[in-house]
Amino acid sequence: MDDARYARMVDALVACDRELERLGLSMAIETHGAISHGSDGSALHTHTVTTHPAGLRRLLADLPARIGFNFDPGNLRAADPADRSCGVELLRGRITYCHLKDWARDGEGWRAAAVGDVAGGIDWADLLPRTGYAGTFLIEYEPLHDTRDGIRRSLAALQAAGFELEY
Repeated sequence: MDDARYARMVDALVACDRELERLGLSMAIETHGAISHGSDGSALHTHTVTTHPAGLRRLLADLPARIGFNFDPGNLRAADPADRSCGVELLRGRITYCHLKDWARDGEGWRAAAVGDVAGGIDWADLLPRTGYAGTFLIEYEPLHDTRDGIRRSLAALQAAGFELEY
């Protein structure tokens, strides 16, 4: 993203935040990369300003502290599989919402998966307590062919990881 576009984005977010504050509301910017599809139909994730560490550091410095982040470790992992912490240290203190899902390697890229379905996937028991976030978590299960079962598997995996669930 060039500097002019970045400046327009920040100005727009700041203006939105002022109006949201007037209304007693707040916003959360999702950590979401760009997604295209490989020739095999798999999802190919690339960084955006909200998934690249340098972009996130810049946003954290340039945006009012009232603007939070929707921490989506699945998206962060797919954009940067080498970062097992999914950027949690960078975002801790600014996380105001959280999506729970994972991505499994599939052909050229990734396919969406339930929490706990991916061998070597996100270590939820380690990661979630490190967020410092104590609000509501959303299971963002994307496959449509087994939605109910995928959510059940996600809930079971979170319980097995030691989380007490209320639903």
